[in-house]
Amino acid sequence: MKPAPQADAAARLDDLLHRFEPPIRKLVNDARAKLRTLMPTALELVYSNRNAVAIGFASSERRGDWIVSLAIYTRGVNLYFIYGVALDDPHGLLQGSGNQGRFVRLESVAMLDRPEILALIEGAIKEVDTPLPKRGRGHVVTKSVSVPKARPRNRAAARPVRTLSVLCLAAVLGALAAQAQDRPRILIDASRDGGVWWAPQVRDFDARRPHQGKALADFLKRQGADVEELPRTFQFGRAATRSEVVTAELLSGRDLVVRAGVNANYTDIRMRVLGADYPAGEIGAYRDYVGGGGRLLLLSDHLWPNQTDAVAESFGIRLAGISTGENRIDRFVTHPITRNVTSMPYRVGSGLVGTALPGMTVLGFLSPRTYLDLDRNNARDPGEPAAAGVLGVVEFGKGLVVFMGDLNTLQTVPQPLTRNIYEFLVGPR
Repeated sequence: MKPAPQADAAARLDDLLHRFEPPIRKLVNDARAKLRTLMPTALELVYSNRNAVAIGFASSERRGDWIVSLAIYTRGVNLYFIYGVALDDPHGLLQGSGNQGRFVRLESVAMLDRPEILALIEGAIKEVDTPLPKRGRGHVVTKSVSVPKARPRNRAAARPVRTLSVLCLAAVLGALAAQAQDRPRILIDASRDGGVWWAPQVRDFDARRPHQGKALADFLKRQGADVEELPRTFQFGRAATRSEVVTAELLSGRDLVVRAGVNANYTDIRMRVLGADYPAGEIGAYRDYVGGGGRLLLLSDHLWPNQTDAVAESFGIRLAGISTGENRIDRFVTHPITRNVTSMPYRVGSGLVGTALPGMTVLGFLSPRTYLDLDRNNARDPGEPAAAGVLGVVEFGKGLVVFMGDLNTLQTVPQPLTRNIYEFLVGPR
C-alpha cells in the first residue's frame, strides 16, 4: 500500500534530520513535540538546503501565516520568529539585526517552558494573518526553497509564486550556511586539571564520552563554535614532546581559549619537555596569546594549602583556599557579564586574596556566609576571608582574561552568566 502523503512527508523529515548528530536530533524532536502541544493544529512546513533544515509552524501554507520555526544546523538550533521585530521583548531575549526576523538560541527543550519564551510564541501567534484552526490536528508538509520555472500563461500568473515564508526561510538557511563558514575557533585546555573536568573518565580522555566538562563544551558548540578539547596525552606527567604541551603556536588563531582546572607544575613541564628554547614555558605562551589580543576564559578550582594557580598569578589573579559554608555568589557589579544574573550556587572553588591590581575589575563576590578555608581544617580561622571575589575581568596587553575561581559553576547551563561571558569574549553569534 502506498503511504499517505502526510506519512510520506513525516518520513522525509526524519531522513533530513539524520544528517545531524543524535543530541541535535533529540533536541529538535523534543522541541517539535513541545511546540505541537502549544499549537496542535499548526502545519509543520519543512525547508532544507545543503547546510541546514528549517521547520516552520504555520496556521496555513499561505503567505504571512508562518508563526515560528526551528532553524537547525550542525552546531545547534535556533527558535526563529519571522515577525520578531514586532514582538514585545521586555527581557531582551531576541537576537538578530534584520528588518523583520529575530531568533533565540534553543539550548534545551526546557527553554520552551519559560514564561518569557511562551510569551514570545503567543505574541507570534497573534501576528499571523490567519488564526490557527480550532479543530483538527496539524501535520508535516515538505516544501522547497527552489522555485518552479514553468512559463506562465498570462501576466497575472507571471507574478512570483514564492510566499513570504519561503523567502524568509531561504534567507534563514542562507545565513546559517554563512555562519557555518565563519565559526569561532575555541580551544579548551583541561590538560592540567586534576580530574574535575575529566570525571568520570580516568584514562584516554574522549571528548565524545560523558565527562563533567561536556556540558560547557556542548554549550559552546551550540553557539556555532568549532570546539577542540585537548586530548589526554597533554595531561601533566604524560606530556613528553613539544606536540603534547601548550605552546604559542597552539594558541595562535583561536577566538577563545578556555583554561579549565589546575593541578600542574608548570616549571617541570618547561624544564622536562620544552627546554631552553622556551624559557617562559606554557605560562609564557598564555601571556603572549592574551597580550597579543587573545581572549582567555580562566577557570580555576579549589586550591589546597601551598597550591597555586600559576597561570592565574601570571595575570595578577591571586587565588587561594576552598570555599566553605553557604557556597553562593550573591553580589554582582553591574557589567555586561553580570546582566540578568542573580544569586547562584558556587560549586566549591577558590577565591581572591590580597589587593586587586590595576586592570582588574572584580564582578562577583561570595556571600557573607561563605569563607575561604586556607588551611583545610574545615573551620574559619582568623584571617580567613568571607565574601571574597570569585569572578572578574583583567585587561592584559591587547587582550582580556575573564576568570572564575571554580570550574563547575559555568557548566550549569542554560543560565545567563555562561552566555554573557561567551558574548563578552566572543560576541553574539
